Amino acid sequence: MTRYDVDYSSLPEHMRQGASDYIEHSQRPGSFLLAVLQNDLVESFAHADSINIEAMHTWTMWLNNEAPGECWGSKAKVDAWLDLCAICRRRPGEMTIVLDGRVSGLCGTCYERGKDDEEAARPTEDEE
Repeated sequence: MTRYDVDYSSLPEHMRQGASDYIEHSQRPGSFLLAVLQNDLVESFAHADSINIEAMHTWTMWLNNEAPGECWGSKAKVDAWLDLCAICRRRPGEMTIVLDGRVSGLCGTCYERGKDDEEAARPTEDEE
């Protein structure tokens, strides 16, 4: 189930998951898709493989007709989208840092809720 009503089927097959991960979960895309989303034509072509070069018109149509307007069009819009919590889609202000130094992609509330859910799912000593 997707959070947004976006049809990815017109995109090159090898790009669908990356586009979906970006829109649905605020995951940073690769250099080509990032340039497309930021509306940077020169960088888009510089990072495109042969399939995506052929699909540039498809990308522009898909952005205009399918992608949420607030997630593409400029570097600022893309940066703001990447700052959204992957679960609640609110701007948390600060993402939670996990043990290995990576940003979790979740706001503190959702990160803590996930930890609580993990704790609740663990068997107690009596259940083991």
